[in-house]
Amino acid sequence: MLKLRFYLSMLSVLAIDFAITATFAVLSGHAEVLPRAAAASITILGGLNLIGSRWLFRPVAAYLDGHGDIVACRQALRRLPVQATAWAGIIAIIYGVAAFSLGVFAPQDIDDSTPAIVLAGMLVWFLLAYATYMCFAVYFTVTDLTAQVRVEIFKREGAVLGIGRGRLLYRLVVVFAVVTVMPVALVLMDLSLFQEVRLQQGLTPDKVVILDLLGALFAAGLALVFVTRSLVLPIDRLMGAVRRIRGGDLDAFVPVTSNDELGVLAASFNGMVEGLLEREFIRDTFGKYVSADVAKAILDPEGQSPTDWAQRGRSGGGRVSGRVGDATVMFTDIENFSELAGAMEPAEVMEMLNAYFTLLARPIQAYRGTINNFIGDAILTTFNLPAADVNHAENAVRCALEIQRLVETERLPGGQILRTRIGINTGPVVAGSLGPPDRMIYTVLGGEVNVAARLESLNKQFDSSVLVSAATKARCGPGIGFRSMGEVSVKGHPAPIRVFAPVLAE
Repeated sequence: MLKLRFYLSMLSVLAIDFAITATFAVLSGHAEVLPRAAAASITILGGLNLIGSRWLFRPVAAYLDGHGDIVACRQALRRLPVQATAWAGIIAIIYGVAAFSLGVFAPQDIDDSTPAIVLAGMLVWFLLAYATYMCFAVYFTVTDLTAQVRVEIFKREGAVLGIGRGRLLYRLVVVFAVVTVMPVALVLMDLSLFQEVRLQQGLTPDKVVILDLLGALFAAGLALVFVTRSLVLPIDRLMGAVRRIRGGDLDAFVPVTSNDELGVLAASFNGMVEGLLEREFIRDTFGKYVSADVAKAILDPEGQSPTDWAQRGRSGGGRVSGRVGDATVMFTDIENFSELAGAMEPAEVMEMLNAYFTLLARPIQAYRGTINNFIGDAILTTFNLPAADVNHAENAVRCALEIQRLVETERLPGGQILRTRIGINTGPVVAGSLGPPDRMIYTVLGGEVNVAARLESLNKQFDSSVLVSAATKARCGPGIGFRSMGEVSVKGHPAPIRVFAPVLAE
């Protein structure tokens, strides 16, 4: 279909010539020239144009047929509008000379007294105007077609062809010259220098004006259709891509269909999309090594302006400043892990731990927890940091109870059932990046973190699975019951603390 459109674009000069010649013949009263004009037009504007068109479009046609090289197609597309325009101009001049020789536009009864220089000047002026209109039509129709081919390549391969060095301003200047300057010049020349010749052709001044204005209307209509398309379609594609990105679809590349500023804009937009995809890839990759919330805190710190981002980049970036915040900290640990691992091959241990951590990650994510770190077979999880959660204490306890249910009911590779001890505490902690600039981790520090770790160990003393502090219990709603386990002294804590074993209320 695109091949046919190209050939029709090139053969449009044939239709233009028929319209101009027929109008001239009707206005001048020389209908007898039409057969000669038609023969010359079909032979030169049709035959020669078709031969040239097939040669110019050959690399593109081969690609569209499925057996061509995209590199050759890309190079041909870049040159095609100019080459097709030049070829159309050459053919138009050849046809113009032939038409004058056959008496199509210069009937035999023209007065021999007309100076040869005037006839020569009129011939040159006619050829210039005629070739200009032909080139104008071919350039814009072929440019529109090459844009469609670029879209087709984009659909087939996702290939975004590079931009050129064209300027939209140059194109608009050409349109202005052909649509406004050329018609005025035609009328002025025909009513002054060439008025006598026009009269001998059978064209009175009013008929001359009609003929020239019809040419102007043709050029204006062509410009309206194709220049508008060349401006509106790329902008529509960009707007559609912007809507896709707003909807969360970051794979919203657009084809670069022109070599002017709109092409530069499309290429720049694609560069922005690549940056968004890269950033999303980094975020997703971070999420495999740290939690998604930690990755977000590193990549999207709140209140950052563009200048803040630039400063972060110059200073090494990526560090989350330490801040004190209220959080619930949960430690999990596998009971008798050392003995269990000692009886297994290292690869089996890794497989078992990965399955175990995957199992525990499900309820942690479901209850809005953030996996802060893996410490051997232990997991340090925080609630309310870095992602805010007003129900962080209750969510942490519910998460711990769900973990106990899962490890008791779901078997891991090798049929293992891993008993898990959990300690939970709530209080102020310091959260932020820790380590040298080239090797940082996001973590939480403080006495309340140590209390959670001690509570996890105290499960051995109380023969329990989950222990929580009084501070955590006080933050939970009525949906969770607690059994008091008494007061215990915790290393590093100034006073004994009350501990509780949670149970879901009936």
